[in-house]
Amino acid sequence: MSGHHVLSVVPEWNDQIATAIADRGHRVTTAATPTEAVAIALSDPIDRVVVSDELGDELETLQSVLAEHCPRLPVVSFSPRSAKSVGTKANEQSAALVHADRTDALEDLVRELETAEPPVQTDPTARSDSSRSSTRNSTAIEDGDPTVSGLSDDQLFRAIDHAPVGISLTDPSKPDNPLIYVNDAWKEICGYERSEVIGENPRLLQGLETDEETVAEIREAIENDEPITTRIKNYTADGSPFWNELTVAPVRDEIGRVRHYVGFQNDVTHLHATEELAEQRRTDLAHEVAVLERILSRVSGLLYTVTQILVTETNRRAVESRICEVVAETDGYIASWFGTVDEDDSTLTIRTAHGVSVNQSEPLALESVPRELVESQVDGAVRSIDLSAVQDERLVPEAGNSEALLVVPLQYSPKRYGLFCVYTDDADILDNREKELFESIGNTIAAGLHVIETVRMQTTKRVHETRFEIADPSFVLADIAARMETDIEYTGITGGGEGSGYELYLQASGPIDHEINGLTGCESIESARVITESETSVTFSVTATALSPFVELSQYGASVVDAAASPECAEIVVESPAEQDVRSIFERLESMYETVRLVSQCERDRRRKPQQEFSAQLDTELTNRQQTAIKKAYFNGYFEWPRPVDGSEVAETMDISRQTFHQHLRAAEKKLIGAYLGE
Repeated sequence: MSGHHVLSVVPEWNDQIATAIADRGHRVTTAATPTEAVAIALSDPIDRVVVSDELGDELETLQSVLAEHCPRLPVVSFSPRSAKSVGTKANEQSAALVHADRTDALEDLVRELETAEPPVQTDPTARSDSSRSSTRNSTAIEDGDPTVSGLSDDQLFRAIDHAPVGISLTDPSKPDNPLIYVNDAWKEICGYERSEVIGENPRLLQGLETDEETVAEIREAIENDEPITTRIKNYTADGSPFWNELTVAPVRDEIGRVRHYVGFQNDVTHLHATEELAEQRRTDLAHEVAVLERILSRVSGLLYTVTQILVTETNRRAVESRICEVVAETDGYIASWFGTVDEDDSTLTIRTAHGVSVNQSEPLALESVPRELVESQVDGAVRSIDLSAVQDERLVPEAGNSEALLVVPLQYSPKRYGLFCVYTDDADILDNREKELFESIGNTIAAGLHVIETVRMQTTKRVHETRFEIADPSFVLADIAARMETDIEYTGITGGGEGSGYELYLQASGPIDHEINGLTGCESIESARVITESETSVTFSVTATALSPFVELSQYGASVVDAAASPECAEIVVESPAEQDVRSIFERLESMYETVRLVSQCERDRRRKPQQEFSAQLDTELTNRQQTAIKKAYFNGYFEWPRPVDGSEVAETMDISRQTFHQHLRAAEKKLIGAYLGE
């Protein structure tokens, strides 16, 4: 068989088969589908064919064409399955059958191809060899009649008419290479009748979304008289799109001239959609993996680094400077800054920046900055801004290739610490998860700045003492005074531990004519009890889950050091660091009560000396429970004699047993005395 031409149509084995046959000095052509094999068989003389019985319905078309067009062509079936499960479609006309699961399957295949004989013709109506030869080499259609009636081989075209794939013929000798034949499957796929397409070029199937590069590839193959198999988007007669797996091949006469072009059409729309869906899912999965890896990298890298900066630095400016530098050097980000929107002055002030050339002493007018900056500071939501909306060039980073600005508000409870803004060179990375991550980073920064500011305020020696008058019956002290119909004074407050709220200690002048339990009618007060009572005064406490403004003002580094109320009005004295803006405290009180008036303000030394070695040691050594136990004991008169309360009553306010209360109290007393004695 030396020098002969073998056609292999076993897609999963084509490469191995081609290598094995070529090593014996034979020419090999492979086809991925029966449709492609038909095109090759009609356009290029072959001597042997290797097929698989797993090619599906298209195998019938290949068998029909081979039987009619090349009736004496030996066919060897190479079955990927075991001998017991091999079907009959592929080997009905085979000269031999080779099983791929054998050890020397490829050697057996080559041996069978070299020794194979053409199948014996058993059809009594078959034409003679000379007739078949004449049919094979004759022109498929008479030059002058572009209809089926002009076909020279009726049996061949009857088989093609019933083939399960669309088949068409064009005549390149006529102007514009028109269609001269289409089979029934072609009509069903494309939706045209023969009378509508005969004489037309196949490009009538093209439409608006047909790929021009694919069209050019088909045109080039036809101009070079070469076969081509491709996938192209075509349109049916009613304009419906479909994906066409198209094979076009030249059909030559006995002297090698191209007389016709044969086309094979397969509607693979469903397959194409499945492949696109699979590709989209692969793309989505790859994107999801990349996003998760980026977020994990941010959590383990950026968030960790920001936390370390907040732990090690004690100066706010140093914290902001280092964070700006770290974020700007992180992949995906190119610059950042810390700033504050001053709504009263209608300006944006940038305090610290990295990668942005802005004069920090020159605030920016709000008219020139994106409105999202103001909105984020007001509602506390993270936002992304398209930099094309930024009008002030001073807000454009030095690198100049940024696409978006991420605005991160810094808020700890009611206290606002401004904005942290980050520039990214890829707007696509600012998805919801990235925003949630920076929301966490913003909360971490705000909490760290709050700690730094609180420590600074609590250790300063000079303070503001501000007296406010509150004329609002909803203020807890005013409400209590009105219900008891007497003047009251504030003496202290303790936190009752997790889930037990706060306990406010008060003193009333003279005997009380009203039941103390009636105070539970006040908003937020859960319980009330008498601690000590005499002819001149009564000390009592009320418990609530929230006590305004005693707790809220601590967020501003301030504390209520004195307070009193009558049934008509109330006054509080607030102590705050000298550098603290009293206006923020006043605005906070105004937001809580109807009428607030600033009575007086002065600067003086702090009443309670700054916590130095003694208090610092106690704060470090005492647990929360121990601190609560010793405060509860003190304010409830437990250290007085005779004791107005016993350990059980104090323990009840902490929702613990008497024994547990004494354990906490004794441990606190020991640490207190140890610190006092310098041990």
